[in-house]
Amino acid sequence: MSETPTEDCAVALAGYIRAARGAQAAWQARSTRQRVRLIGALRHALAADADGVVAAVGERFDRGPSETLTAEVIPLADAARLIARQGEAILAPRRFAAAGRPAWLWGVTGETRRVAHGVVAIIAPGNYRLLLAGVQIAQALAAGNAVVVKPAPGASAPILWLREALIAAGLPEALFQVLDETHAAGRALAAADVDKLVLTGSAATGRAVAARLAERGVPATLELSGNDAVFVLASADIALAARSIVWGMSINGGATCIAPRRIIVARACYGALAAALAAELARATPRTVAATPHATACEQVAAAMDNGWQLLGRAPQMSDARMAPCVLSRDSVAEPPLPGDLFAPVAAMTVFDDVEAALLNEQNSIYALGSAVFGADDAARALARRLPAGVVTVNDLIAPTADPRAPFAGARASGYGVTRGAEGLRAMTRPQTVLTRAGKRRPHLATPGAQDADLFKAYLTMAHGRGLRRRLAGLRAAIAAARGR
Repeated sequence: MSETPTEDCAVALAGYIRAARGAQAAWQARSTRQRVRLIGALRHALAADADGVVAAVGERFDRGPSETLTAEVIPLADAARLIARQGEAILAPRRFAAAGRPAWLWGVTGETRRVAHGVVAIIAPGNYRLLLAGVQIAQALAAGNAVVVKPAPGASAPILWLREALIAAGLPEALFQVLDETHAAGRALAAADVDKLVLTGSAATGRAVAARLAERGVPATLELSGNDAVFVLASADIALAARSIVWGMSINGGATCIAPRRIIVARACYGALAAALAAELARATPRTVAATPHATACEQVAAAMDNGWQLLGRAPQMSDARMAPCVLSRDSVAEPPLPGDLFAPVAAMTVFDDVEAALLNEQNSIYALGSAVFGADDAARALARRLPAGVVTVNDLIAPTADPRAPFAGARASGYGVTRGAEGLRAMTRPQTVLTRAGKRRPHLATPGAQDADLFKAYLTMAHGRGLRRRLAGLRAAIAAARGR
């Protein structure tokens, strides 16, 4: 985001936001059922024009139609169906039950409603250019917001296809504004008069954007860089782990934020996993990798090999833009030699002798986006629950996160806030609580009396004292204090 926004860019953006804001109030006033059904109809459009969607997404990273359909189109259709079927219940007001209401608030009823933020800005990524932004757009609109979207460079086509499909389903045009792809537009959007911003990008970009938003108190959801660990326990199915790791490194040409970057394997099965990975890597197909991560991968792999790391698979070459997945390995407890957010199909493998030490090291990591554990179910789930990552898969990689019910929420340098699932839909709103008191009695408005402190202490004991005897004593003291008022 190095380009400086021009005055013309800022003026044009202000017009987009003004149009979106003008349409948002009427959209929010529609019933939640109407909104979620309209947005849910997106799945029918995706099914009817699958070839057109695939063409709009394009073939970056050597993806064929099959990979685009399974990695982006079908998961987005599934997310739209979830919105249509469950969105109304997810966004429904929650009434306070009488049970649990403090006795001194007798007569008070309440409910928490979900209120749209207003205009939600979305800075979209270029790796999964339809799915990631598509779910965010669909959830923001279903929740009653307008959206202003800045596509990644070269990634406008699927966003424009999505806009046209929703307009054809009945969405008012002004609710969905699409900016140009420039970095300047993104910088302008981060400084614009919006009510929430959602960014999928690098940790560095996230920090810069968050600083701008903090000056104005604009809330954000930031889905940022990962440096995902794969733990392979001694009880793991080694063949399954090896196939999964190589597949996870290869999908989308390595440009997946939750792709495996660090493989941490029990010493007892290090040799077996290294052999299985070598066999899988030998069969892997090279994929085109973007120029900058490709150059970084070439440099880092060469430097690591000079420093004693063994390479499994084929070394990337500066002269060839295509790169097969490869793994740097070392039979020791070592610091991985790769940067955290490298969008290339390369990972580093080290060993652990003690799972507690390995876990402590992971808990100290600055990244906490995704992780995976391979091993016997009980042991793998037990470790998964202790990892800091926002999403952890057990005995699989990446694919289970396509479940539309699964929220996605990084932590630390991997961002904050949540997208997807019920939590992601609610996050496109803010809570508003309405409290109503029946009757005319308002004891808190009375002039304080000499006995009030005794009454309040008695109530505290009656309501919160330990054991029945103390609470009964509090009740008697409260009655006595009330009679003395």
